Amino acid sequence: SETNIVRYMKKLENKDVSLVHSMIPLGSCTMKLNATAEMEPISWREFANIHPFVPMDQARGYEELLKELDRDLCEITGYDSICFQPNSGAQGEFTGLAAIKAYHKSIGQHQRSVCLIPTLCTRHTNPASAQMCGMKVVPVKVDKSGSVDVVDLQRLAHKYSDNLSAIMLTYPSTNGVFEEDIRETCDMIHDLGGQVYVDGANMNAQVGLCRPGDYGSDVSHLNLHKTFCIPHGGAGGPGMGPNWGEGSTWYPSLPTHPVVPPHGSILPHAKPTGCVPNSSYILSLPVYICVLISAYLSLSLMGPKGLKEASEIAILNANYMAQRLKGHYDVSIINGFVAHEFIIDTRGFEATSGVEAVDIAKRLQDYGFHAPTMSWPVTNTLMIEPTESEDKDELDRFCDAL
Repeated sequence: SETNIVRYMKKLENKDVSLVHSMIPLGSCTMKLNATAEMEPISWREFANIHPFVPMDQARGYEELLKELDRDLCEITGYDSICFQPNSGAQGEFTGLAAIKAYHKSIGQHQRSVCLIPTLCTRHTNPASAQMCGMKVVPVKVDKSGSVDVVDLQRLAHKYSDNLSAIMLTYPSTNGVFEEDIRETCDMIHDLGGQVYVDGANMNAQVGLCRPGDYGSDVSHLNLHKTFCIPHGGAGGPGMGPNWGEGSTWYPSLPTHPVVPPHGSILPHAKPTGCVPNSSYILSLPVYICVLISAYLSLSLMGPKGLKEASEIAILNANYMAQRLKGHYDVSIINGFVAHEFIIDTRGFEATSGVEAVDIAKRLQDYGFHAPTMSWPVTNTLMIEPTESEDKDELDRFCDAL
């Protein structure tokens, strides 16, 4: 009966913890509100039932939505072009690196294959994406503050200058630090012929405040399932990771359909890549395009002022928690502040009492909380990201539990 099936589904729901129940403070995951108003239209017949091979003149609504989302995201990031093919952050990384590789190939510099990646302050998928793209990964040291070691970066960049393809940066860093030398780093890589890839994982600390295209990035992906409210697990991978390119020279390197020209009004400069792709061909169809509706509605409902305020509150919430916890935990705070997330070091407890990060994570479940990100990017630490969705009462409740 309907009664039994509803009770069964509710029973299963009650076995889990979600944002409906409490804050999920997973660092670098940006577990923010997925508003019902942004989610409901996905199920509307007009969006959900469109055939993937429908003629373009019967999909004008989707076309207009994509054009407006393209325009808004380019404005937010400071980039000139966009590609909606990647269906996850990791796919976005691979696609962006493939575009960089294709760009170097297009200007006759096939030898450029070295990708510099700072250790412990970038996304964990970066090295795997570069390796899969056929690049040689060269790790760069980080300093005590969790920022890129500029001296080591200069040494390696000049050592591999002839073969330097790209550097992969995360801004702010996974350690919750705004890299003070980000512009100088980008300029140095460009001077040596390389390209700058900025991972968009931490865009929730940038929207309305700064733009990757302005401080020197050439290509990025952006996790729409994090910053712009698509639910995690909503698009094949963990979310959707569109790519951008900076400047008109990037247009030919962005992935497109291998045979069919893209519709001119969406990506006017793109051309078919041929049966042997020029850069990368990720999907035959934008099969999860319906989830872009959530991102589109998030942008539309928030507006420029709301998006900027969300970034400010996300940073404020993280700093409030860091200050509350610093008397009880070893909190990584640089110059008195953190970005939108921060790390608490629990290695001291292990040395004195045998308590590890996993013990704290399990104990938090007794208080109804999902654990923070554990032992990444540093072993036996907890990384906390409250997002802008949580109010002070919930932040205090979590801090009290910790």
